[in-house]
Amino acid sequence: LFETIDPKNLDTDDHFNARLRKGNRDETEGKHIMGYYDIIYPDGGDNRLFRTLWYRTYRFIQFDIETADEALSLNDFYGIFWAYPFEENASFESDDPVLSKIWDVAWRTQRLNSTETYADCPYYEQLQYIGEWEE
Repeated sequence: LFETIDPKNLDTDDHFNARLRKGNRDETEGKHIMGYYDIIYPDGGDNRLFRTLWYRTYRFIQFDIETADEALSLNDFYGIFWAYPFEENASFESDDPVLSKIWDVAWRTQRLNSTETYADCPYYEQLQYIGEWEE
């Protein structure tokens, strides 16, 4: 049994510091991940498997585990990379390494924001707005 929690329904504190900056997002010490999460209630049996019903996007994974009388063993954990299988039919070259990185980010974003349609975002909305496509 599991539950999926929508963070929009939770009361949260301001995510920005006093200077309206989010800070270094690679620093995880002392921080708590906010967003969609799953609650899994193990039944005490062996060799249980959990898979979400829909794909998940993430940068970090956080496990908050509470047990009662018996220990819980995690035998394996892995994510599967999924992106739309576009073929890269164009290229971009620049002497400026920042511009080259922008091309890479844009290409990865395009693949991640696409399923059978173009989506707004692979994390939150996962839908296509009428103004975001043309024939």
